Amino acid sequence: MGLTGAEGSIEFRAYRAGDEHELVGLFERVFGRPISREHWRWKFKSLPGQVENVWLATAQGQLAFQYACVPVAFQLPDRELRAMVSMDTMTAPEHQRKGLLTQGAARAYAAYRQSGAAFVIGLPNEAWGSRTTALGWEPLIPLRWLSLPIRLEAVLGRKLRLGWLQSQSRLGRAWAGWRQLRRPIPDPSVSIRTVNHAGSQFDQLWREISASYVSIVRDRAWVQWRYLDCPTFDYRILLAERAGRAVGYLAYRLEQGRAGSRGLIAELTTPPTEQAAAAALLQAMYDRLRAAGADSLHALAVPGSPAAATYRRFGLVPRRRGFDVMIVPLDPTLPLPLMRSGHRWLMAGGDFDVV
Repeated sequence: MGLTGAEGSIEFRAYRAGDEHELVGLFERVFGRPISREHWRWKFKSLPGQVENVWLATAQGQLAFQYACVPVAFQLPDRELRAMVSMDTMTAPEHQRKGLLTQGAARAYAAYRQSGAAFVIGLPNEAWGSRTTALGWEPLIPLRWLSLPIRLEAVLGRKLRLGWLQSQSRLGRAWAGWRQLRRPIPDPSVSIRTVNHAGSQFDQLWREISASYVSIVRDRAWVQWRYLDCPTFDYRILLAERAGRAVGYLAYRLEQGRAGSRGLIAELTTPPTEQAAAAALLQAMYDRLRAAGADSLHALAVPGSPAAATYRRFGLVPRRRGFDVMIVPLDPTLPLPLMRSGHRWLMAGGDFDVV
């Protein structure tokens, strides 16, 4: 199916094996950074789905547009359903403002709806403009950053543009001492260990907490795919156990950049009542990041959610920056008022591949 204009024909079609060879080049042109074909295949073609999840447009035989979603399962209080997480929408610069997003996304949504997907969820950016509303996107909940210095002297030195401050060991020791005083009282019944493969403990934990949240289904398949199988970033998984039973886990990574290094929490999952396990996981991660030379710690959470409260108790400070999570309802029976209740959500930056 296509269009013909003064600049030639534009054809819309589903993904074909091998398209990723050209799509990674389009990604670099649009977003200004490279990805590998392995990363693209991991993200969009390694999870099972019941419908084609990647839709494309070609212009004069060249790929000019991608609309892609990751198929996932979501848990609501009364049911589990299938949904699509929108990621990496892109249009070649020379083909922007020609209606490719409007037409390509509409075709994708029609296919998703026909397959039984209940909704599309994502983080549309400001570049979409009025097309966000035209495509049926509705506000859902905010997702906001929280942060905590690990090396206060390094953070302040960069923020104030005072290079000499970054070497002030006395300030660093004072901050480390203050953080030591704020360490949570450890629960001796909780043990923390690093895991390199998602085993049955993650299924057990999800069965026990699934009724407590609105959330992506966070079973062993999710943890293995999202973090441990990721070919690009070195995520670490810490598992909290009590008497041999899983009571929470934390996924994080260390990011090195021009402005120093920072720890990013991709996900913290515990039962709502397991504050001891959550505190133990955060402290274990903090100690590992400090030993690795990280300057700061950052996480995304829904304001008012249990995760946001847990982060604040640990000392992370809420920021105004973040994302507005939006939804395209495909199933008319979706309980949208319940889904707009931030305190019901277990949502993290790892859900959208922004950490």
